[in-house]
Amino acid sequence: MAAKPGSNPDFGALRELFKPHIESFDHMIDTGLDTMLRHIKPVEIFDSFTSTKLRDILFYYIFQFFCSFLFHLIF
Repeated sequence: MAAKPGSNPDFGALRELFKPHIESFDHMIDTGLDTMLRHIKPVEIFDSFTSTKLRDILFYYIFQFFCSFLFHLIF
């Protein structure tokens, strides 16, 4: 139902509907990302072709993913 021009519709029910979603997003941004990144264990892969060790590959890809996510969130 559309609100009449000049009136202030009550969005209380709509706020309550979206409240858990907004709170979980806020928690993820405030503490969840930090907690998740702290608990990632380093990954080391030995490349037999080049005889080199590749470290922290998992962290690198997760870091790239979140940088991309935050870029799209902001812009």
